[in-house]
Amino acid sequence: MFNVNVMGTRDQANKICKHLNNRTDLRSKTVLLEDSGNAVIGCEILDCNTCGLNDVMDTIKEFANEQNIAVVGSHVVGSIPLQALLKAADHYIEKENVFLIKEQQKIRFIIDRLGLNSVSEFKPESKVIEYVLGVNRHGPLQSSTVQQFVESVGSRTSTPGGGSVSALVTALGLALGQMTGWMTYGSKKHDSAEKTVTTILPVIHKTIDQITPLIDADAMAFS
Repeated sequence: MFNVNVMGTRDQANKICKHLNNRTDLRSKTVLLEDSGNAVIGCEILDCNTCGLNDVMDTIKEFANEQNIAVVGSHVVGSIPLQALLKAADHYIEKENVFLIKEQQKIRFIIDRLGLNSVSEFKPESKVIEYVLGVNRHGPLQSSTVQQFVESVGSRTSTPGGGSVSALVTALGLALGQMTGWMTYGSKKHDSAEKTVTTILPVIHKTIDQITPLIDADAMAFS
């Protein structure tokens, strides 16, 4: 459940819910907080592929503005998929034209934009499903230490072999390029290259994410 707080009456919040409930991928209702007199719009997203956190927040802000009432943050009841946060972050990153590509940066950014700390601190490690479950999104070779990987390659088995090593070397080469990009980005000395760097860095980042799983994929293909 995604709850959004508005400084208004139940009737005002109900008007917003009416607009929200025109969607088939979302259900909403109003709860009035007796102690503060403010209203909470409780939103149940039925299809996260078509309705994101940003869609809910932007719609509520639009119709709250029409009634001259303030939106004062939100909070998540229960846990939330990582992708839901990243999708909303990407929306505001594009909308505001800011440069963020790392996962942790995006999470910090969307916590701020949605006001997820307004009721209580939003702790990703206890609210994001993948973090709570300790889901390892990397394979065993990708998660191993350098020493372990070298020993595995040198062991008396056919895997990991040339494919896995090639994938790692490629990723490391890209990482060196990424390092150069980050050292150039935001530097007064390299102002003239900033547009180029901000274009290239996301591509390198995405390519590394695509290449590194091949370290394990090659070994699994020959197992």
